[in-house]
Amino acid sequence: MERELKYIKMKKEELTALYARLTELKELDEEGNVYGGSASIDADWYVLDDFLEQLPKLYKEVPDWVNAYYQVYMWEFQAFYEGLFGYYVNFYKSTDYDSIQKTARYLSENGYEAIAECYNYAMFDAGKFPESEKWLPEWPDEIYEKVIYAENWIENHQIEIRDFFFDVLFRHQDELMGMCE
Repeated sequence: MERELKYIKMKKEELTALYARLTELKELDEEGNVYGGSASIDADWYVLDDFLEQLPKLYKEVPDWVNAYYQVYMWEFQAFYEGLFGYYVNFYKSTDYDSIQKTARYLSENGYEAIAECYNYAMFDAGKFPESEKWLPEWPDEIYEKVIYAENWIENHQIEIRDFFFDVLFRHQDELMGMCE
């Protein structure tokens, strides 16, 4: 997640409003994802986008949990949008291999074993392949199989991923509120 960010202070009212929207989404208890939302028009999945946009700006140094939120968000989004190859080869320059490895460790060490298992299974270092700058180079069959497995897993485990977002955001709510003006 190598991006130039401006450190900002968020107003407590703004963060309280974000958490109110997040609580409403959680209470709906619907299956959905960050790419397409869910079948309910009442479900405000955009609140996860808003957290994605704001979290890195709140810290001078992005903590591991924010990196994990960002990476899992991008991982799920890419699975539904263009496929996970773009994620794992860092096509959009926001999912470098070091950040992916940090996320894998965070997921494993913080109780998100189901997600970590799939995330780790499909992970590969695209930089080891000379053709990695191409959109779809000739990858070994094993990589294709793992990435396709992960895309299918994500599609069938949206609730676990959704619950990760809820858990990590609510787990750090007090920390974030303490940083507000």
